[in-house]
Amino acid sequence: MAQIEGRRDGWMMIWVRFIEDCYDLVPWRTIQVLQDVMEEGHDKGFTGWRDKGILYHLDRIQRHIDLYMDGDTSEDHLGHIFTRAIMAKAIERGN
Repeated sequence: MAQIEGRRDGWMMIWVRFIEDCYDLVPWRTIQVLQDVMEEGHDKGFTGWRDKGILYHLDRIQRHIDLYMDGDTSEDHLGHIFTRAIMAKAIERGN
């Protein structure tokens, strides 16, 4: 079930209901990981992801894959892989 920042009133409730009805196959709890990783990066001053090329993001994905496969637990590597893949796709689509 989609929940955006716990707000489920007014227009937000209408939007959440629309999302739930139209995108019922999307794992919404996982989408929160995207938001968390992007907020973490923004808080650390990492902005301008749209200015990076797709290959840059793919390189960062590979780095997180390697660290995850090596057993590193210093970061949420799957969350970062997911986020970088979304970033690369957004760039590809012109978002």
